[in-house]
Amino acid sequence: MKRYRLTQTLLNAFLYIHSVSEEYLEQAYSDFVKTLRRERGETTEAMQRGIDFEDEVRDYVKPIPCRKEFGQTVAEISKIVQGSFWQVEEFRDIVIDGQKYLMHAKLDCLKQGHIYDIKRVSKYDVGKYKSSAQHHVYLYVIDGAKEFTYLVSDGKDLYKESYLPDGGAELENIIRRFVKFLHTEDLWKIYVDKWGGA
Repeated sequence: MKRYRLTQTLLNAFLYIHSVSEEYLEQAYSDFVKTLRRERGETTEAMQRGIDFEDEVRDYVKPIPCRKEFGQTVAEISKIVQGSFWQVEEFRDIVIDGQKYLMHAKLDCLKQGHIYDIKRVSKYDVGKYKSSAQHHVYLYVIDGAKEFTYLVSDGKDLYKESYLPDGGAELENIIRRFVKFLHTEDLWKIYVDKWGGA
């Protein structure tokens, strides 16, 4: 059976289309199609800030003196993720409606069954990542995962948003909606061409 690759990035680009207001819909759709076509976009300032923050946490664990601009949250997060495996990459098959998909996960940190994802944001609202596919994908892919926690810093405070495994039920729902959308929008062929042969 042929299988197609799926990542949290692709699923989140799809989910974003359905969460934005009308004024941002065209841009969200365009960004989704770029992701579907596997076109590399430019690194935005916000993306670079997140990358730099994650690097700072990793360096602090070593320990290397941290940059003042990231604040005390670097030390707090470093304490939590101390002893983790970094940038763990895993794959796992999932079959939905007779079609096989290869799920791909690349974690920031894995520590004794706990998955940690480090985020740097300008502003945090409680439940910010609830509708994200990321925790569903990672909790499904990592065998024996007990919990997924977003460690989120706004530069001043640390916020934790945690999720437990659900056996893949919500992930299956997301994938079904994703596949239906691809067929409805006549994008299935692009998906097969760019993400097939896994």
